[in-house]
Amino acid sequence: MNKNEWSSDMLFMLKMLHISGLPFTEIAEKMAATFGLHLTKNACIGKARRIGLMTRNGAPRKTDTTPTKRRKKLRRLKVDAPIAPKIRQPRHNEPGIDIYQLREDTCRWPLGHAHARPPYRYCGEPAEIGRPYCDKHRRTATAQGRLLLHSL
Repeated sequence: MNKNEWSSDMLFMLKMLHISGLPFTEIAEKMAATFGLHLTKNACIGKARRIGLMTRNGAPRKTDTTPTKRRKKLRRLKVDAPIAPKIRQPRHNEPGIDIYQLREDTCRWPLGHAHARPPYRYCGEPAEIGRPYCDKHRRTATAQGRLLLHSL
């Protein structure tokens, strides 16, 4: 027997046992013994639902007659050009430059506190190409490095 095939005798017995109020575990055991098959509780529950048997509280099972939901097709949006971020204009009293103004030849030394929130500001003074900091901040960085090495 195919696992999806239920004979008319099996369906009749399922209906009678279900009406008698037996739990599905016992229904599965009795049907397995009668028909010489391996039936699980879940197989009996599923078949009872598919044939529309009443639920245990007496209400008829709702059968879903609506077609399956189709997935909406996603349309790809075509963007002609990248959207440039809005550049926040610095306040008059803010020193330095923001991240969008950094170039190869500008100092990247962060200004302000280490735990400050973005947008961060940077020194922006001229730096030698290939070096991250201007002369002043390069001396500060190497001096701090020497202090750390001497304290070890």
